Amino acid sequence: MKAGNKICVCIANTDADKCRQLLLRHNFAELRADLCNLSLPETKKLITANPNIIFTFRHTKHTEKQALQQTVAAIQKGVKFIDVDINSSKAFFIKITNTLKKASAANRSKLIISWHSSITPSIKELEEIAGKCRKAGADIVKIVPSATNLEEASRVLQLYGREKSAEKRSSLIAFASGEIGSFSRIACIGLGAPFTYCYSDKPIAKGQLSFRQMNKELYGNGSLSYKVPNISDSYLFSNFTTPANSKNEPASIEIPCSKSITQRALVAAAIASGESILRNFECCNDIKSAIDFVRNTGGKVKVLHNKLAVPEEKLLVVKSCGINKWAKFSSIDTGESALLTRLLIPLAAYAISYKHSPSNKLTITINGNGSILSRDFKPTIQALKNAGINIRATKKRQKQGLPITVASAQFNNKISLSGKDSSQFVSGLLLTLPLLDNHTILSVEDAVSIPFLKLTAKILEAFGIKVSYTHSNRKIVFSIKGGQTYRSADIALEADWSSASNFAVAGAIASYLASNRQRKKQLCINNLTKQSLQADKSITEALKLSGVKINHRLNKLLIQASTLKAFCFDSTDSPDLFPILTTLAVYCKGESRIAGVHRLINKESNRAVSILQEFGKMGYCVYIEGDSLVVRGRGGKAIAATKEKDSSNIICCSSHNDHRIAMAIIICALFRNNCNTAANTEIHLDNIACIAKSFPNFINLFRFK
Repeated sequence: MKAGNKICVCIANTDADKCRQLLLRHNFAELRADLCNLSLPETKKLITANPNIIFTFRHTKHTEKQALQQTVAAIQKGVKFIDVDINSSKAFFIKITNTLKKASAANRSKLIISWHSSITPSIKELEEIAGKCRKAGADIVKIVPSATNLEEASRVLQLYGREKSAEKRSSLIAFASGEIGSFSRIACIGLGAPFTYCYSDKPIAKGQLSFRQMNKELYGNGSLSYKVPNISDSYLFSNFTTPANSKNEPASIEIPCSKSITQRALVAAAIASGESILRNFECCNDIKSAIDFVRNTGGKVKVLHNKLAVPEEKLLVVKSCGINKWAKFSSIDTGESALLTRLLIPLAAYAISYKHSPSNKLTITINGNGSILSRDFKPTIQALKNAGINIRATKKRQKQGLPITVASAQFNNKISLSGKDSSQFVSGLLLTLPLLDNHTILSVEDAVSIPFLKLTAKILEAFGIKVSYTHSNRKIVFSIKGGQTYRSADIALEADWSSASNFAVAGAIASYLASNRQRKKQLCINNLTKQSLQADKSITEALKLSGVKINHRLNKLLIQASTLKAFCFDSTDSPDLFPILTTLAVYCKGESRIAGVHRLINKESNRAVSILQEFGKMGYCVYIEGDSLVVRGRGGKAIAATKEKDSSNIICCSSHNDHRIAMAIIICALFRNNCNTAANTEIHLDNIACIAKSFPNFINLFRFK
């Protein structure tokens, strides 16, 4: 497919010669005659140069005569499309339709009837407007309201999911204008729109992308992309969908250690004096950043192999002189890890305060790289200031982010703060406050990811630190005795439930496909702690709600499904599950709802936008209602499937440099062609290197041929 077939370039230059150059440069364009201020002869000349355009003249009552004159001339010159606003006068419509009737069938311009508004009405009203446009004789209906939030922008895309026929979807262009609606201009193509709009030299509407940006979003960056294999290419899953000629034993995989637990344990080991051992160790980029920090404090870290263990075990050995003898350092690099950043801010302030008086000017700067540089730490900064920490962030527009400079702190005895945006900085305080001389009461209102706070308390206990707490609804109050001393520890690192969630969903989909072929197949994920406090263990609850059979015993998680039904699940405490839960919902039948959308904005990407855009590209109806993500699942079938058996349909997706988005897309794409979604559909992904942030071995576990 050529780029120009799906991308219409809006031209609104007031120089007729420049317009002609742009029309010749682009295969398909919209000539906004009203903005170009063209004369009638200039209009005729431009259409003669390139009739493969959309001719549009947005008019008022005062310019209606000029608009009618030029639009009629465009039809007579054989322009491919004309765009007429549904709110045009009856006389205008009659003249246009009469002119169209007079044209020969071979040269008749197609009529786009469009509707634009400064507000986004209800989905019912949008459907009525689309129906009105069709009744008026539209060959293509164009619906473009202005959106002020993601819910409104995604509501417009619902129109594709509500159209029952592929013919109507392929004659509908629906997206939202405004900056927040940019993703909808991209996603509409995957949902069935015949084409979308971009600009040539300058945008003519808010949220409009350039031709270069749109071309990259829809057609990728060529050889740099990763082509997602099919299930038949995976030794792990291929026998789920092949004839029953193999043993019915479960497919089996091992998941690496939890990066969340490992980072917390590494920081605790750096605080303690002596030698700590972390068993069942596997590295990823975020863990490497934590190791680099420990070495920055003067600690020594090395990896050993316990060959006596079955299977052989990796050990991470940490030798530390204790926080009171940390080497002097003025900077910390946390890589792309927001967790490590938030854990270390309070500790950095304590380290400064321990050796220096509050009047001392010593500071520590915390910085990182990649996606973390665009994150907003404003809620964290404000909360830690309230706790008594002298801290300053870098202001970027309306955000406060890295680099962050920390000075000494005078921690308050009673700290009350909001935890509605993150629990990670609370974990940082929990690591720090036991070191103080005084007793501290830490009260957290509107707390999210509470399981991770309890997990932090459990890890502290392993290092000899006692933290008690009371928990009621979204409020958790910690009582922390001062003057405590960290002891070195020997702990086994749990396998990572966040990483396991991807394969748990993959196993459920594969097992479901096997059941459709009268086969019973299971996936076994080993070494998953049943009593884990990791928040993402709740993936098992979501799977159960969707009809998946879960058998968890002896740290083995067995997954089998004969059906996948729609589910409702609250992911407020486990926002990292959103991408993979979206994949699960796509393969379920019915309308699934995942609550907690407000937790998605400040991740490696704005995950709400990333999910809406990329799953939309793949042809799945996904939208937001209130604080819930709604997915209209059709058993894995896209709503704009390619019908031709021999066609090759390439869809280029973006990971948005977000490891969890990348993994969810890969799993969604892996099974796609086994659900009659499209003939020979290929999903290409622009960047899989980001997966190494949490799960470097992810691709290898599929054992692709």
